[in-house]
Amino acid sequence: IDLCGFELESLNEMVSDALCLPRRKTRSLAEVVHQKTLGIPLFVVEFLDALLTEKLLIHNSATGWGWDVDSIDLKKISSGVAALLACKLEQLPSQVLSAVKILSVLGSHIDRGVLEVVKKYDGSDGSTLIPSLYTAQREGLLDIAGPTFTFMHETIKLAAFNLIQ
Repeated sequence: IDLCGFELESLNEMVSDALCLPRRKTRSLAEVVHQKTLGIPLFVVEFLDALLTEKLLIHNSATGWGWDVDSIDLKKISSGVAALLACKLEQLPSQVLSAVKILSVLGSHIDRGVLEVVKKYDGSDGSTLIPSLYTAQREGLLDIAGPTFTFMHETIKLAAFNLIQ
C-alpha cells in the first residue's frame, strides 16, 4: 500500500482554490487536514465533507469561510485512515513492526538514549531495534533528526499502538 498523498503545499493550494481564499489564509486549515488525512485524496475529501457536515467549516455570505483549527484538530480521524495505516504497518517485516510498536509505547518523540536502554529489554538481543527504525523511516513512518526519532503523524503512532496485543 502506497501512502503517498498530497504534499502540504499542494493540499493548501487545493483548499485555497476550493474556498476562493488566499493560500496564507488557508494554511492553518490545510495543515490540520494534512495531519489528519496524510494528504490522501480520498480521505481529504471525506474529511472536508465531514467538517462541512459537522459545521466545523462554515460559510457565511457576509464574512465568507470560517473554521476553528483547534476544534478541527480535536476531531477524530475516520476509521478508514486508521485502517489504511494498520494495513501498511502489518505489511512491514516483523522486526520493523516490532520496533515501531515499541516506539509507539514511548511517545511521539523519542531520544536515541532512551532507545539504547529499551533495546536491552525488547525480548531479543536488541541489535535490530534501531536499524529497524531506520527502515521505518525509509517507509515514511518516522522522521529521524539527530538523536530524536519522531512519528511522521500521530495517526501512525496510534495505529502502531493499537496493533499491540
